[in-house]
Parts: sequence; structure tokens; C-alpha cells
Amino acid sequence: MQWVQDIIPLMCCVFICHSASDVYRLQGKPAGGYYIEIEIGTPPQLFNVLLDTGSSNFAIASSYNPILSTYFDSSKSTSFTTSGQSIQVNYTQGHWEGIVGSDVINFAGGNLTAVRASISLIQESREFFENGSQWQGILGLAYQSITISPDGYQPTLLLNSLALSGQVPNSFSMQLCGPRDISDNDDVATGGNFTLGDVDRTQYTGSLYSVLVVKERYYQLLITDIKVGNTSLGVECAELNKDKTILDSGTTNLRLPTKVYSKFIKMLKLKSNISNLGDAFWYGTDLACFNHSNDASSFYNQFPVIHLHILSTAQQEVVLYVSPVQYLRPVLPLTSTDKDCYKVAVASSSAGTVIGAVIMEGYFAYFDRENGSVLLAETTCSPRTPSVQPSTIVGYFPSSNTSSCMYIAKHNKVLPTYAIVLIVVVSLILVVLLSLLIVNLICKLKHRRRRRMQSDTNFYNLVDNSFDTEY
Repeated sequence: MQWVQDIIPLMCCVFICHSASDVYRLQGKPAGGYYIEIEIGTPPQLFNVLLDTGSSNFAIASSYNPILSTYFDSSKSTSFTTSGQSIQVNYTQGHWEGIVGSDVINFAGGNLTAVRASISLIQESREFFENGSQWQGILGLAYQSITISPDGYQPTLLLNSLALSGQVPNSFSMQLCGPRDISDNDDVATGGNFTLGDVDRTQYTGSLYSVLVVKERYYQLLITDIKVGNTSLGVECAELNKDKTILDSGTTNLRLPTKVYSKFIKMLKLKSNISNLGDAFWYGTDLACFNHSNDASSFYNQFPVIHLHILSTAQQEVVLYVSPVQYLRPVLPLTSTDKDCYKVAVASSSAGTVIGAVIMEGYFAYFDRENGSVLLAETTCSPRTPSVQPSTIVGYFPSSNTSSCMYIAKHNKVLPTYAIVLIVVVSLILVVLLSLLIVNLICKLKHRRRRRMQSDTNFYNLVDNSFDTEY
């Protein structure tokens, strides 16, 4: 009903559109993530940390690394305490290990008071830090249930500590604005805003649309359909969410399960009005480059809008109309400075659907942790290419059979360890018994054969003796 559709955004604002918020500037590099300034310890040491809605651990470099400009020296912080326990964390790309402790932490330049929270000191890493990215740590913003911690250690998340202190509600928003002018500046930067607490109305336009967090681990959403242009991929919605769909600021691309990705690329090629690009471009391994004199809009306008249908309630959904400006990422060419180059920012995934930063850059996202939802709206970021239709969001639409969209893994039944041990022991006993039975049978056969041979010998001896007597 229309009145229901109109009132939901208004109800959201009744509860969250207040003024208790702190806004912080985001910085970064294209495809290098968004970071924010954090103060750690007493006296405070200042660092840039990557904001990641796809994880929950807070970790900072604590030893020398040749690609980092600085690292946290825990010996210089009078408030640092260590648990002495080791930790290691693996990501889709990268790995680090170190020790767990806690310290007082605050967001630099804001109005909040520092709070104590858990922190991991990164002592060794592999393919985790990125050269030139300018961040020295990571702040996971997902739920505590996916926090990796040593056995027996109960971590205290920074967001939870801030909420418990009563300074801000347990919520935050992200306005990722993407790269600025990429053609005229070798030192390209991204920007945006990170807001703790309530919604900042200057960061979005139009209505706020609520999408349901179906599992409070990651910000796990439910996609009900994906269309390229106006044509559905025709894939069962459970496949779209195999094994989950998450909103992840720490991932650059839109990532799709292998089967869905294959159909998506085929449909994208079919729906695009451009034919002189090879498969390497469509599959994200090569760039499409054009002279600066060419208008970027003439390139973007040859590609279709992507429709992402996302569950809002059990019976309703919203649709993100994703502009090609989002999924065709501008990239600096390696060998030429007089060309504009683009790359398809959609990739295959073995870990579910990931709505990454390139899609989030088209929207404002408010993560309402207290009520288990994410509110999305059209962003007020300056458009990268004003002559191309920006990404939009529309709702609410009826949605049916959404229960079948949740992917349920078909687990093979695995026997417990004690059962496996029992089976092995019984099998060994049976082998031994069978061996004894065979040996016994062989012995009996040999015994019978000897008795028969002995009997035959006695018979022939008797016969021979008889003949001898008669003679």
C-alpha cells in the first residue's frame, strides 16, 4: 500500500534523524580502501586505519615495515595492557598475526572521549598492507560474533565501547564518494564521510530505504534478483546469495558467485552497445582506454544500468539502480598519460556475493546496529561524470517467496572423532579375526592332507608286504 511505503522512511527518521553525531573525513586511494585517523594510547599516537564493514577485528602495525610510514609503539603507551595471547587473522587477500591487548582509543579531531577497547598488535603480515595506501591498521565494523580472538579471550569492540559509554548510539554511516578527477592528477585520492551516531541529512538526498540484515554477523543482506538492463539473470535467488551476501566497504569490487558471475558477464556483453572490446576487458583483466578528448559520458552511456533487488521486509524489497559509473572503475594507465582507462569492477567470488566499495560509492549507507537494518539513500557526493545518470534507489515493491532466497549449504554428514576411532578399532579386530580364521583353516587342511598321505603310505606298505609273503 502506498501509505505504508511513504511512512517507513518517516518512521526511520523519527528514531534516528537526530543531532547526536560526530562526522569524520574519509581518505584513500582508488581500489585501496577508505581510512580514517585514529588515536591510540596515552599519550595518543596517531594512525590511519582502514574502515572495513566486512570484518570485526581492530588491529594496528606494531613493528617496522618498509612500506609503512609509522607503527604503534606499545612501550610508549602507559595505558596499554597485553593479554599475552597470540592471534592470526586471514582475509580474502592478506594475512597477519600478532598479540592481543587493549588500550584507550579515540577518533581524531572529533568531540568524543577516548574509550578502552581490544586491539591486536600486528607483528608479522603477508600481502596485507598495500604499498602507497597510507593506512597502518584496520578497524572492523561488523558484529562481534565474527571477531577472531584467542581461546578464552573476550574482545571488547570499539563501537560497543562507545555505545556503552553513552556518547553515541550503536550505529554509524558511510558516505563513500569515490575518486576525484583521475585524469589530471597522478596522486589520485578518494574521499567521503564517516559518521558515528545519528544520520547526517546533508549526506543524502531523497528518502531513506531500509534493507534487512538477515544475520547479524556481517551486514548480511538478501538479494532477490539481479537484472542487467531490464533483463533478469534468471538465476534462482538462493544462488544469488551463495553462501551469503554482504555489504563490505573493505572490498573494492562487486563480487558474484561463480555461476552468477558467468551469466552476468554474458548478459553485460549482450546488453552493451560496444563491440570492439575483447574478453579480457569484460572479465576484468584488461583496460579499455580512450584519448582524453573523448567525453567519458559517451563511454559510460554504452553500458546498461544494473538492478539489484534487495529484501526490505518479509514482503517488500527495494531496488538499487546501479549506474555504469559505479561498476566501470577509472584506472590510471601504466604507460600513457594522455588516455582515460576503465576496468570492469565485477569479479567472481568463492565466498558469496559482496557488494563492495564501487557500489557503495553510489549511495549513502546508515548501519543501524541497534535495530538490525541498513538504511540506504542516494548520495550527495559530487557526480564523477555529471552527464551520466547517477545511481538511484526506489522502493518499496512487493516481494514473494523470499524464504527460498536464503542459501542453505548442503553439508556432508561428518562422523564425530570417537565414532571414526571406534570404526577403525573394530575393523582392525575383524581383520585379525579373519586372519586367524584363515590360518586355522589352512592348518586344518594341511593336517588332513598329512593324515591322508600317511594313510595311503600305510596301505601301500601293507600291499607290498602281502606280495612279499606270497612269493
